[in-house]
Amino acid sequence: MKSTGWASLRSELISPFGVREPPTDAGYRVIFLCQPNRLFVRVLVITEKRVRLIQYDRAGALYTPLINYHDNPHMLIRFVVGLASRYEDQLGLDTSVQWGTQGGRKTPVIITITDPFTGLPRVYTMLTVRPFINRADLCGRGTRMWDVTDKDGGDLVLKDAWSTGAHGKPEHVYLAKAEGIEGVQRLVDYEDRTGRPNGEIRSFRPASVWRPFTNKSFQRIVTPLYGSPIERFNDEAELLEALHDAIAAHRKLLERGVLHCDISTGNILFGEGKNPSPGLRGILIDLDYATEVDYTRPSINLRSGTRFYQSIILLKGLAGQYKPAHDHLDDLESFYYVLLDLVFGRCDPGKSWVIDWMEDEWDNDVTTTNCLRPPRRTSSEGPSNCETSLRSGVRSARRCWCACTTLLGSLLGRRVQSWGI
Repeated sequence: MKSTGWASLRSELISPFGVREPPTDAGYRVIFLCQPNRLFVRVLVITEKRVRLIQYDRAGALYTPLINYHDNPHMLIRFVVGLASRYEDQLGLDTSVQWGTQGGRKTPVIITITDPFTGLPRVYTMLTVRPFINRADLCGRGTRMWDVTDKDGGDLVLKDAWSTGAHGKPEHVYLAKAEGIEGVQRLVDYEDRTGRPNGEIRSFRPASVWRPFTNKSFQRIVTPLYGSPIERFNDEAELLEALHDAIAAHRKLLERGVLHCDISTGNILFGEGKNPSPGLRGILIDLDYATEVDYTRPSINLRSGTRFYQSIILLKGLAGQYKPAHDHLDDLESFYYVLLDLVFGRCDPGKSWVIDWMEDEWDNDVTTTNCLRPPRRTSSEGPSNCETSLRSGVRSARRCWCACTTLLGSLLGRRVQSWGI
């Protein structure tokens, strides 16, 4: 007998009779991976006397009480009829993503976006069956990214994600505010499904649920297809030019009242084409965790951003009761760590000078004296494929950021009480 497989599954019925190991939560996470247009999954678990309905979505799992279907057969019938619906949206599938079939195999077709003002559809053609980014976490943002083309054949990227709104407004709002800024990802199209059927988690969860959950809304954006990530630089000049333009874009974005809050190697891309013009050589992307700059309101102490590149002040504040607000200096420090990661990532990690440099010079309790003293190593020591000017620049940047970190640490202290302004 031929197995249907996760890729074609609509709903599932589980009977424990003869089943040695019933599927786990991790198993249902695979359904979301194999079906990128999956919004939620409903599973019916049945024994000889009782039945339970379980729903998995981006907020976790939800289940009914155990119901004796001998006493309440109508409920069992309702469960089965509901899970056997011929309407895909009722079964938790996003019908705006459509595939074809050829020889029994799935083929890419189209993804449709509904215009937020006219309500008319706009169609984008998928280039591959599977998204090139497909996050595995069940309760996260569920990010999917597809290579698509528009009606004129232009190469674009389409991104789906579930947004909580806890960090601020949806990504498309910040991208719209950044319109015209060189070096910031450009918004081509978007769809915000807040308030629409199946557009929010609360729209397919019953109102009687007493246990609180994090509501999320489905967001879709379309942006240009840029170059490769900055970590794939060919030479030092290309790296520094891209970093320069990304930092300049960050400043202009801040002047528009938007702080990025997630600077990392994965969020800086090279510009379009082989020789992008100055200002477009490094592109800041992914404003999922961006926030509006408003110094009149208390900061929202949420853990956002890529932990590996976060500033020392933010990391030290994770365990504290009163946490420092994320500001532009934290993002600039993250740019510095991006530079360090890219420079040291190109050398042999087993070389002793790298280990000594990281252990001796980057102790968490670094002092101002240690930060500002002249480097002990000569310019000839360092990654063999890096020019002397780049090694010298890294040392200068290190002295600058160590001094800034020490100064901020002395100003903030232990943060044993909230600050008043």
